[in-house]
Amino acid sequence: MEFTTRVALVFAGQGAQHVGMAKELFDAYSSVRALFELASDVSKKDMRKLLFHSDEATLRETINTQPAVTLASLSALTALRLAGLRAENIAWIAGFSLGEYAALVAADVLTVEEIFTLVNERGRIMHQAGEEFKKNMGDPGMAAVLGLNSGQIRAILNDQDEVFIANYNAPEQVVISGLLRQIDRLEPLLKEAGARRVMKLSVSGPFHTPLLSNASLEFKAVVTGLRFASPKIPLYSNVSGGLMTSGAEIQARMSEQISHPVLWQKIISDATERFSERVAVEIGPGSVLSGLMRANHAEYTMFSSMKLDDMKRLVEHITIQSDS
Repeated sequence: MEFTTRVALVFAGQGAQHVGMAKELFDAYSSVRALFELASDVSKKDMRKLLFHSDEATLRETINTQPAVTLASLSALTALRLAGLRAENIAWIAGFSLGEYAALVAADVLTVEEIFTLVNERGRIMHQAGEEFKKNMGDPGMAAVLGLNSGQIRAILNDQDEVFIANYNAPEQVVISGLLRQIDRLEPLLKEAGARRVMKLSVSGPFHTPLLSNASLEFKAVVTGLRFASPKIPLYSNVSGGLMTSGAEIQARMSEQISHPVLWQKIISDATERFSERVAVEIGPGSVLSGLMRANHAEYTMFSSMKLDDMKRLVEHITIQSDS
């Protein structure tokens, strides 16, 4: 079969994980089973047990979540490649926060082994940073604010240094991150200003804020030890919201990403203006990015990739059967 429609690939981030993710792909493809073995070797963890037989609390721990979600996403990418997806069939690639690491594999920037080394170290460093934050300042928190734009939220935060905007997700969906008790204090102010919902997220650290600047510096030493190739497919940055064109730029952005907000709205706006394709595949568990794509630009047709039926629907949509 031959792919006849170019697609965008968007890779899921932390928070989309669930027990049993990628199980159908694992059972169906020997290449996915080999990927699990490689991930287990690099991570020094039984990844099959972690993804299929642990519990939600264990899977939610940052030190486990990051390699687990990355493995699930790369399992889906492996299955897509087996179905016939090639580099020339991909219009552009973006990963949401953690998802940017699996995206580096799709763009041939780093190898699978290198990515698992990075996400394991990233998970360890961010876990430790969260523990230190909790010990020194108090419980961390994040909350999705629906119904206000970023300017309205910045006015309410008013330059205080314990809560920051962490994710610019969509025109009226912004995530704030920082000290939980301050988020609790801000919640009625946000609702008074017109927020429809302030939805607390279960997190172990003040992710994507300057409160993790030390973790970002520590992780910089890890990424410095690797050689990043230039992307073979247009690849977006969470940090700048624009395309990254060189390995050196990607290397710098990956260490900055931990303490910098995710500019997802800017990514989708730029990609929609720059590229004509309106079919995108969410790679990884969950459907968060499908919702965000539609919240930014409703004309996108979205496909999932984690189950065999999802894969079948996608292939039927974007391929034609060859004579052979």
